[in-house]
Amino acid sequence: MSHLYGFVFPSFTPHLEVPALRKPGRIDWIGAAEHCSVFVLLTTALNSSVPPQSWLSPTVIGLWATLGVALILYVVRQCFALSTTVENRILPAQYFQSKDMILLFICTSCGGAVEGVTIYLIPLFFSFTHGDSSTKVAVRFLPLVVVFVVSIIIAGAFLPLGIAACVFENAGVAALRNTLGGFEVSESDLISALSGTHSSLMSGEDPEVVGIVVGCVAHTVSRVFAMGIAGGALAICCSLLVDQRKLSAVRLVKG
Repeated sequence: MSHLYGFVFPSFTPHLEVPALRKPGRIDWIGAAEHCSVFVLLTTALNSSVPPQSWLSPTVIGLWATLGVALILYVVRQCFALSTTVENRILPAQYFQSKDMILLFICTSCGGAVEGVTIYLIPLFFSFTHGDSSTKVAVRFLPLVVVFVVSIIIAGAFLPLGIAACVFENAGVAALRNTLGGFEVSESDLISALSGTHSSLMSGEDPEVVGIVVGCVAHTVSRVFAMGIAGGALAICCSLLVDQRKLSAVRLVKG
């Protein structure tokens, strides 16, 4: 729905007295770079914290440590308006004083998380229940993907995708490793089993192994999909707590 916001929301320009050519100079460019860096580091750390990479590996530890430092610098600089002004900082901290703005932020985040988790898990569902190849799953899923990318990418939908992938791969490999402890299975076989039915474990001749893999993957999918259900429930609860009135953008900008 984000592509319709431009037609629904009223026009709002908080600084009419500033000429258009001078407005780029008032942007908190350092804050914008810090904002992007935090989310890029978070997505990279999540995508790197999956098997066969260990959580205790120097690469993963370095990524999470760098993310922590970048996040602290970003929050401190924005809260105290360092090398910028309260009016021009990229993170409008005054919004956190409004209960409704916080609740709306939670609802928006939950909506993006639910869509991200769903778009990650549905292809796995088709792969395991119908035995579809990657190409056939992509064809089935193409209409939803197009709509999803066009309408949600602006809202940062890649983050919930990264969280879902990290949780799914870590939980899935751990479950398969514990269940298949009595079999000679490599780490690469465990990882490939999570990507669909076209793996050495799923195409093997041992029906016991195939049954164990399907059961573990199905259980892992249900656990990850619970994130979407919890996100939807939280969004509903927060929406009920929002005051049923029009927000004053001028009051929020002025703090």
